Amino acid sequence: MVIGLLDTRVFASYTRDQRHEMVRAITQMVARLLAIPVPVVAAVNGHALGGGFVLMLACDHGIAADVKSAKLGMTEAQAGIPFPAGPLEIMRHELAPELLRRLTLTSGVLSVRELLKIGVLDALCEVDDLKSKSMARAKRLAAQPAFRTVKRQIRGGLARRVAALASAGQDEFLGEFS
Repeated sequence: MVIGLLDTRVFASYTRDQRHEMVRAITQMVARLLAIPVPVVAAVNGHALGGGFVLMLACDHGIAADVKSAKLGMTEAQAGIPFPAGPLEIMRHELAPELLRRLTLTSGVLSVRELLKIGVLDALCEVDDLKSKSMARAKRLAAQPAFRTVKRQIRGGLARRVAALASAGQDEFLGEFS
């Protein structure tokens, strides 16, 4: 399955109500992604900026094609768009505070090799092997008898927090999306 979030250029053309609806929908989507009890593997085949980067963080394992030109990061400040509550919660949970600060406040991007080195990505592979390697990793993770329970233990708190944000339909910075 291929998941994408939002084209920031199109988002700028939305009405206030459409923007608010989209922000709520993004948090609902990532809440559902986190609630999937089976392994979810991110297969990154190029740039993953903003929402794509958050989706990768929400997955249980991240594999990227070893493409030197691929850049991954959080470019919302540069695009003029704050973070919805759900993605922000995921970023705070999954990234070390200094990396979170660096990527978000500078709209910084990193290469897949840099992200592998600091542990944000789990593996790199050749472009042609990305689908098969990702599927194989998901099967290996799923074959572990206690995977579902351990996933709930490790990621359950995050999943519950994002689900609560989604069900409330509120976002502290919703007014910034006007």
